[in-house]
Amino acid sequence: MKTANIVMCSVVLIMCSWLFLQTFEFAQGASGAMSPAYFPRMILIVILVTAVLELVASVRLRVVDSFLFDWTKGVKLILFIAVMTLFISLLGVIPFMINASLALFSLGLVLRLPLVPSLVTAISLSVTTYYIFTAGFNIIL
Repeated sequence: MKTANIVMCSVVLIMCSWLFLQTFEFAQGASGAMSPAYFPRMILIVILVTAVLELVASVRLRVVDSFLFDWTKGVKLILFIAVMTLFISLLGVIPFMINASLALFSLGLVLRLPLVPSLVTAISLSVTTYYIFTAGFNIIL
C-alpha cells in the first residue's frame, strides 16, 4: 500500500493545486462580500493539507508491500464509490437532508461502523450542512 498511497497522494496534490489555481478565475463578489471561490478554496486547502500529511506518513512507512492494491478491501472501495455516485445522481431528485443522511449512513455501513453512532452522525451532519449552506451562505440545496 505504500506505493499506492504515494501515487494517489501525488495525484491528489497535483489535481487540487490545479483546481485551486482555477478558483482565481471565479467572478469577484461585491465590495465586502465573500467571493464564490471562498468555499472551494477552503475545501481544497483542507484536502491539500490532508494529502500532504498522508504523503509524509506514507514516505516514512518502512514496510514495502509487494502488491499495489489489497483486493480484500476492493469491495469496500467499490461500494464506497457506488454510494457516492448514487448520492450525486440523486441530488436534484430527493431533498438534500434525506439524500445526505442516507448516503452517510450507507457509508457507515460500508465501513462497518456501529449502527447508532453512524445514524446519529449521518443525521446531525446532514442537518448541520444544510443549515450552514442555506442560512449561512444563502445557497439553496
